[in-house]
Amino acid sequence: MMTDKPSKSRTLKRSPGGGIDSGGEPGGNLRHITTGELRRAGNTRLTEMIAAKLHTLDDKAFMDRQVRPKVRVLLELLRDTLAGRYPHLSVAAFAEILLAMDYFLEVRDEIPDTQDRGLEDDYRRITAAWDRHDREIAGYQGWRILAAARGE
Repeated sequence: MMTDKPSKSRTLKRSPGGGIDSGGEPGGNLRHITTGELRRAGNTRLTEMIAAKLHTLDDKAFMDRQVRPKVRVLLELLRDTLAGRYPHLSVAAFAEILLAMDYFLEVRDEIPDTQDRGLEDDYRRITAAWDRHDREIAGYQGWRILAAARGE
């Protein structure tokens, strides 16, 4: 098993909109987005928050490399669902994916993201949501491949 070099803490870059904070403040999470905002056409606040946190990940850190591909797929799934391009995601999967993304956005969680190996708990939450809805996620990934082939 690969391990990261031990370190006492990680430094998270401040993202546009202030979602990620290295000073110990809670990150921008979903408690700050209303359902009205989610429903409003063209609103990208949720997906921008997730994308901003993705940009803080370190390619040299093992756990960051594990988290990134799953979050990228879930981010695109949320984008396509919220934009109305992909209407096939169940409400249960949507809700659980949102909860996993909320946990990912939170800097001060079970293992603060500023600590070494701080994304292990995030990875567990993301993987649990992914595993419970793997058929729907696989269906989405197939839809993406077909949409790309059609030039969409």
